Amino acid sequence: MERRNLVAGISAGIAGTSKLPNRVRALELLQMVYRGEFNASPEQMRAAIEALPYETPKLTAVAVGHLTGEDFYNRLERAVNRGERGAGG
Repeated sequence: MERRNLVAGISAGIAGTSKLPNRVRALELLQMVYRGEFNASPEQMRAAIEALPYETPKLTAVAVGHLTGEDFYNRLERAVNRGERGAGG
């Protein structure tokens, strides 16, 4: 859904209430709040803040494999082998 349509729908149909359409993600809600486009309830703010890390992955976790060129299987296999050598010796 385009952001303008979303904001227009909220302004026209839900003005004065704190009810959101189904497809608004936590990041979009927080951005709408700090732009003054939506007045969220304290419960909605708390839920959006708590949900944000689960909806938006951290780039550092995704980028590790891309920087080294290795896939997850090879990295895991190396770590298991290191663990077995350390436990046996």
